[in-house]
Amino acid sequence: MNKKVSSRKKASKASNIADVMGASYIKRIMAYFIDMLVVSLVMYFPMKGLFSGMIGDEETFSSLFAASNEMSFSIFLLDFVLALVFILYFALLEFKLSQTVGKMMMGLEVKSVIGELTFRQCFMRNISKMSVMFLFIDSIYGLFKGTRRRFLEKYSSTVVVNKW
Repeated sequence: MNKKVSSRKKASKASNIADVMGASYIKRIMAYFIDMLVVSLVMYFPMKGLFSGMIGDEETFSSLFAASNEMSFSIFLLDFVLALVFILYFALLEFKLSQTVGKMMMGLEVKSVIGELTFRQCFMRNISKMSVMFLFIDSIYGLFKGTRRRFLEKYSSTVVVNKW
């Protein structure tokens, strides 16, 4: 009997959260830019000296990229690692705190539609943040559906709501 009651509570919680209109895109975009600033500042100092000896006065970054396959692969690998760090920043903070620094400042939090928030849900909902283009395409879904939920949020059964 207790299992029936708890499953009914989970079902009603899921339908209540799923029915809630997600937080406004303006607040979410502002939170995203705050998070980009935080991650950029944290990653700037370790990366600051990485390319300093490689680029001379006459060379541009793009000419180095085109000139050497080894350099091209190094830049691709660095880009991949930075994207992974960015995704993990969002996923870990959302899993542990239900918020990132930007979401805290904007009064937003991430909720699961199907029970407790899991790391898998947090990771899945943030995959599109590896690229601004992917994030834009992911966000268009919510604009057309009118739900204020990105496609990967729907897929991961999560929603961003106003905390206060």
